[in-house]
Amino acid sequence: MTDTTLTQAQAIDLLTRLATNDDFRARFAAKPAKALLDIGLTALEIIDLDPCCLKPVTLLGKPVYQDIVDQLDQAAITAAMTMNTPELRLPGQ
Repeated sequence: MTDTTLTQAQAIDLLTRLATNDDFRARFAAKPAKALLDIGLTALEIIDLDPCCLKPVTLLGKPVYQDIVDQLDQAAITAAMTMNTPELRLPGQ
């Protein structure tokens, strides 16, 4: 077994779908492996996941997942806004 993890894009896609898509939520709750195919994981990657990640689950309410997505979006915005652009000063300026 390898250590398969979701990419950032896959994780955001998963959380967004759990926050907004009732059909996906039902599929994920019943058969997570099938739902993970929808977000771009390959069958080999899914097989390598910890088996407890593939058991049927009871999901939290959609607002919980939406809040997580919003927090991730805010963190990305904050990180982008705090980026300091390097300033080049040439002699004589």
